[in-house]
Parts: sequence; C-alpha cells; structure tokens
Amino acid sequence: MSSARLRLAGISAWYGSNQVLADIELTVEPGTVLALMGPPNAGKSTVLKIANRLAELDPSFKVDGRVLLDGQDTAEVDPTALRRQVGMVFERPTAFPRSVADNVAFGLVLAGIGPGERARRVEQALRKVGLWDEIPDRSVSADSLGAGQRQLLCIARALALQPRALLLDEPTRWLHPADATRVESVVRSLRGQVTVLISAVDASQAGRVADTVALLDQGRLVEQGPTGDIFTNPREPATQAYLSRRFR
Repeated sequence: MSSARLRLAGISAWYGSNQVLADIELTVEPGTVLALMGPPNAGKSTVLKIANRLAELDPSFKVDGRVLLDGQDTAEVDPTALRRQVGMVFERPTAFPRSVADNVAFGLVLAGIGPGERARRVEQALRKVGLWDEIPDRSVSADSLGAGQRQLLCIARALALQPRALLLDEPTRWLHPADATRVESVVRSLRGQVTVLISAVDASQAGRVADTVALLDQGRLVEQGPTGDIFTNPREPATQAYLSRRFR
C-alpha cells in the first residue's frame, strides 16, 4: 500500500438548510494517524463521509470546499474508484452473511481482481488485523464471529483493496474494552502503511492511537496539532475543557 496526503480545504456542509460544518481545514500527512475528537453531533462523521464522497448520497446534502488526495481534487474522481482509494469502516461491526474469506474478498471481486491475487490479498489483510491464524477455517460464516472479530474483519475488507487512506468512524464504540484494545493496536500498526483518519470515541483513545489530533465543536475546528502538544499544552479553552471532561 502507498499512503497519500489527505486534505480538506475550506469545507462547509449542509443537510438541507442545516449547516453542519463551517470552513474546515484539515490535513492528514501520508502514513500518519489523525484522530478527530469532539462531543456528539460535532460533525466528525460528516467529515469522514465527505472525505470519500459518501455524504453526497443523501440528496439533501450540499458541500463547499475541496477534498484533495495527494493534490488531486476528489470531485474529479469517479466515486466508486475513490472509495477504493479511501476506504471506510463504520462504528457498527457489520459483516456480510458470507464466509470470512468472501467478506474480505468482496470488494476485490467487484474490482475485477483475479482469483490468485484475491487469495494473496485476503491472506495479507487478515494477517494485518490478526485474524489469519485466529480463524484457520476461513470458510466459516462471518455471522459466527464475535463483535470484535467482525470489526477487525471489516477493517481487513477495507485493507484488501490497498487503500491510500482509511477512514474509521468510531470503530470501537460498540465493542468491549478488550476488543477495542485489539482494534486500537491494529490502527497503530498501520502507521507508515496507510493514512488514517479516525473519529475517536473519546480523548483517551485519541491519545493512544494518533500522531495528531483535532477537536471539532458544533461543526467548527477548534484546534489541531501533534497529540503530545495538544494534550499537554492546549491553546484553546474549549480544548482544555474537553480534555478535562468538562466540554459543554
């Protein structure tokens, strides 16, 4: 996989007449992990969905600004092709009612990847998330897996397409702590391989997985910077309050 620089430049967004984002400027450098923090309804999920053009599937959605992948305006890229380059994993660990192997290969089949290369990528992706040895019989139904394994499977399905960026929308929200720890470990292991933009469940998770963090509040970017700097010396009172669990 080759990672890409992902940049949101001057992004404002609306659902109908309701503005949900205002002039967002955000850059994720190649091979790094950036965590979006913020209270519920801050706009984190919308930012991720804009990054691979899923948001536009809602007919009421409007957006201004540009999303750039290594400098290329993603508005000029076919959405299906873009989503292979910018993969996404959602908060609920939803596997298809198919075998483990077929789940990981699903996007590869749609992309026209041949059987030999498919098999290689399935193994590679399952190894990356720690499931290859854990599930020796890849013909078992994904429905038989626990929630944590299903979420790792969803990440493997995205990684099999060898994306240049990966979007993770609160991927541990519905998981038990032990499963969440496994997912966080996988996220950390992806550094240097793929660019990751994750909306974090809480500030502590952002601190564990991210190279840089950004705080959103009411659709506005409050502050962003290296994780250590933001956590030890936040500039904005809203960031200080959020990190102190006093965000209002």
